[in-house]
Amino acid sequence: MSPLLLLTLAACGKGELDINFTSIDWGEIDFQSDECPDCQCDGGCGPTLVELINVGDAPLNVSIPDGLDPDRFCLDGFSDLDDPIVIPALEPDDAYILELSICGYLPGEQTLTVSGQITFETDGVDETVGLPWTYTPIRVQ
Repeated sequence: MSPLLLLTLAACGKGELDINFTSIDWGEIDFQSDECPDCQCDGGCGPTLVELINVGDAPLNVSIPDGLDPDRFCLDGFSDLDDPIVIPALEPDDAYILELSICGYLPGEQTLTVSGQITFETDGVDETVGLPWTYTPIRVQ
């Protein structure tokens, strides 16, 4: 095989995002817990480690273009969740771990299942990868 053909084949590789969850279900989150009232303790309620892995054969850029709802989530290491969240570039076989927690709920969400999706944008095989999530806020009024 010619060196030019090898270089062309290598340039065609793409990163591919794999996530260690297909969805996250926190179940019931008790906002009146004595250990973490209103989920305002360090780390919030239900800290969950979300592992982003590049299973492709080229570097991969990953972001959460819409950010995360700061009224609901905490993300360790990131303070401004309203803006796009940029993950450090992942080389092939590299992983990045996000510690995602519930840190609040919106008025009217008592005992209703709350759900949504985190959308990851990549420059890899799939341009977007979704991670559905749910939880049920519990707060006795």
